[in-house]
Amino acid sequence: MGQLRLEDTNETVRQKYEYHTQMFQYDNLYLWQWKNELEVFQELHNFPCKKLIVRESDNPLLSKEELDFLPEAYQRTWAYYEHIKHPYIHKTVQECKGIELSTTKQFYQIGEMFKDSLEDNDIFIKTRYDLKYKMPFDISTIKDLLITKKPVVCVPIGGDTPKGRGVGDLFYVMNRSAAQLMQDYLEKTIQYAKEGGPFHQESVFRYHLINKNNVDLYRFNFNLTRWHYENLKMNDYFGNYNTNAIYRDNLPHIFEPQD
Repeated sequence: MGQLRLEDTNETVRQKYEYHTQMFQYDNLYLWQWKNELEVFQELHNFPCKKLIVRESDNPLLSKEELDFLPEAYQRTWAYYEHIKHPYIHKTVQECKGIELSTTKQFYQIGEMFKDSLEDNDIFIKTRYDLKYKMPFDISTIKDLLITKKPVVCVPIGGDTPKGRGVGDLFYVMNRSAAQLMQDYLEKTIQYAKEGGPFHQESVFRYHLINKNNVDLYRFNFNLTRWHYENLKMNDYFGNYNTNAIYRDNLPHIFEPQD
């Protein structure tokens, strides 16, 4: 899912498709595109997949109330992290204006993808067009953790922005019970914001999994990054560790700073 950014790698659409599909063993493949982007990448219609999920480009449609309070919720979330001195911290609500549009689009995509892929699937791998993998994905290392009725999510080590408060959301693996919790993800995240919860991608992902749904979250080593980071020579690999350890990470999102 996400944007099909060919400029990151100078690939064709087919090359991008083939790169990703050779990295995974799967039974059903689901591809996401906004309708206006599909008009540019029409060849996606010809690629084998279980379903090409398409939504109108102006979705989600936010109310005036949501457009007003979501930037406040985003600013409030980063205010919790003031002691971290992270470069993404916004100082004013006005500086956060506009972030609610890209953030809610991401949350909307996630909910719609899971809503359209629940049928006949037991294990779900969520990834993005703009990711680069250091090796093919071997699900055997975590598969036994996913064979349970309790909701379970497995996320590569790293990418927890901010560290200790969020959980990486670029790539993750879920069992069916956890995937069912991702339906209507946008609506749930907006409700959390109304209740005073966090409104920021990695922060609300941890809050949704642990605080609200008591999901079993496991971390494992799988090396990946974004092509954009690679091109900028940013050392931002996830799972770039010399370990095969798998550990449980069920710490809740904490709102107040800790020393």
